[in-house]
Amino acid sequence: MNSHRPLSREDLRMCVDVVKAIARDRGVSRDPTAVARIMATVARYYRRGMHEPSALRAAALSEIESNSLAGGALMEAGHRAEAP
Repeated sequence: MNSHRPLSREDLRMCVDVVKAIARDRGVSRDPTAVARIMATVARYYRRGMHEPSALRAAALSEIESNSLAGGALMEAGHRAEAP
């Protein structure tokens, strides 16, 4: 049985703010696939008990950057958009 309690409005807003900040910093705000992957990463850390915005953002960014460096396609669109 999967018994997750629903997120409060404040917790949901905090998670969305973290997702938006990461997407904006990485330059992928308009890439729905990249935003969805960021959202999934943030949700996973939140479910694991990380409820402090700065810690949540740092952990999610760390995973995203390591996936990007390991050949993951999560942030490639953002890096191409920033290229001269």
